[in-house]
Amino acid sequence: MIYALGEIILVVVGILIALKLNNVNTEQDLRNKEFVLVQEIRNNLQANLDQFDSSINWQTERVADIEKIISYSKKGKPWNDTLGIAIRQFGNPEEFFINNSGYESLKSIGLDIISSDTLRNSITNLYEQVYKKTEIRTNQYGQVFFSTREPFMLKNFSYDLHKGTMTPNSPTTILNNQEFINLISQRRRIKYFVIGSNKSSIGATQSMIDIINEHLKKLSE
Repeated sequence: MIYALGEIILVVVGILIALKLNNVNTEQDLRNKEFVLVQEIRNNLQANLDQFDSSINWQTERVADIEKIISYSKKGKPWNDTLGIAIRQFGNPEEFFINNSGYESLKSIGLDIISSDTLRNSITNLYEQVYKKTEIRTNQYGQVFFSTREPFMLKNFSYDLHKGTMTPNSPTTILNNQEFINLISQRRRIKYFVIGSNKSSIGATQSMIDIINEHLKKLSE
C-alpha cells in the first residue's frame, strides 16, 4: 500500500510539473507575441513621427505662399508667375493618415495580450482618441474648404501647362477680389490648424514611444 501510494504521489507530482511547464511555455509564447506586436506598433509610431514632421514642413511652406499672396494684395503689387505656382499648391487637400497596421493586428488578436494595463489603455487612447479626433477634424476642414475652393478656381483661374502655374483670368483685379482673399485666408487658418494638430500628435506619439520602449525592456529581461 505504501508503495502504491508512493506511485500515485509521483504520478500527481509529474502531472503538476507538466502543467506548470505547460503554463510557463504558454505564458512565454504570449509574451513573445506581445513583444512582436508592441514592437510593430512602435515602428508604426516612428513612421508617424516622420510623417508629422514632413506635414509640418509642407504646411509651413504653404503658409508662406499664402502670406506672400496676401502681402502682394495689401501692397498693391501686380500678379506674377510665382504667385501662380503658390496657387497651384491649392490642389493638395488637407488629409490626415496614420500608420496603424500594428494596432489593427493587436485588435484582431485581442487587446488583452498586452500585459500592462497602462500600456494597453495608452495605446487605445492614442489611436481611438488623439489620432481619430485629429483625422476627422482635419479631413472635414479639407472637405469644407474644397467645396468652396473648386467653384471659385474653375471660374477665375486656368492652368498654364507651359509654365506650370495657375493663371488668373483677370491678373489686374484678382488681388483686389475680396472673395479670393477670404478664400486664401481661410486656407491659412486651416494650415495653422493642421500644423498645430501635427505638433500635438508628435508630443503624444513620442510619449507613447517612450512608454513602449520601457515595456519592451521589461519583456526582454
